[in-house]
Amino acid sequence: MAGWKSFEQECCDYLNRAYGSSRVRFICDGGSDSTSPDIIVIIDGVNKFNIEVKSPQAQSGQFVVLNENDELIFSPRNK
Repeated sequence: MAGWKSFEQECCDYLNRAYGSSRVRFICDGGSDSTSPDIIVIIDGVNKFNIEVKSPQAQSGQFVVLNENDELIFSPRNK
């Protein structure tokens, strides 16, 4: 298994251990298809949102989103 694929699976496994429940599931999906999400978040049987996973070695842009008063905002520390 490629290093990035193993990393995605480890992230998904961690999310299921830490936050998964009978209501919440995390499903690995993307693989090498960049048009497909890496991790699908299912809450009460509905795909609520997706998570993209990038290994520390990946050369890609990042941004941080903060939750302020139940509203997602871009962090002022984004460049």
